[in-house]
Amino acid sequence: GTTIAAPTVPLASLPPHIRRSVLKALYVVALCLWGWLFLAVILPISISVGLIYGFFSLSRVWIFGAPPGRYIDEINLRKSNVGPVQSFLVLNRSAMVLAFVLPLGRAYKIYTDLRSALVQALESAPSLHAQRVEHIQKQFKQWHEEGGTRRIVTARPGWKRVSNKNSTYKKGCFQVHVDK
Repeated sequence: GTTIAAPTVPLASLPPHIRRSVLKALYVVALCLWGWLFLAVILPISISVGLIYGFFSLSRVWIFGAPPGRYIDEINLRKSNVGPVQSFLVLNRSAMVLAFVLPLGRAYKIYTDLRSALVQALESAPSLHAQRVEHIQKQFKQWHEEGGTRRIVTARPGWKRVSNKNSTYKKGCFQVHVDK
């Protein structure tokens, strides 16, 4: 027999409002699938590995004694008057990292990758390139009309910076908006 394939429509040919809705729906579906995969498969496996590692570490301590670093940790914990849960987490931090921190870090990386792909798909508009270049050129003409002596910097806000250091070097500079 013959199979009838459903017609496919490239996303780029859809009207912008429909394209945006389709991309958002795909993003939500991908997030749900990755979330389910993470909660149902990755997290249980990593918790099991972390617990097994923790059990073998404790068994090694019971059989062979604690390594010198553990004694130092225990002394410091007694001096700091922390609770039993905090003591457990400090003394068994390797197992906690294997069980929770590494998989949560990977889940966050997947989330940010999906979000970046969505933003790229939604904000990408090759047809607007000439308009955006013209906007930047107008800003440079304005800078030139103002005398052209101030330093030129991007107008990226502080919360989008790579560094968390509070800097004020952009205050006296001509700020060019490149993301509009």
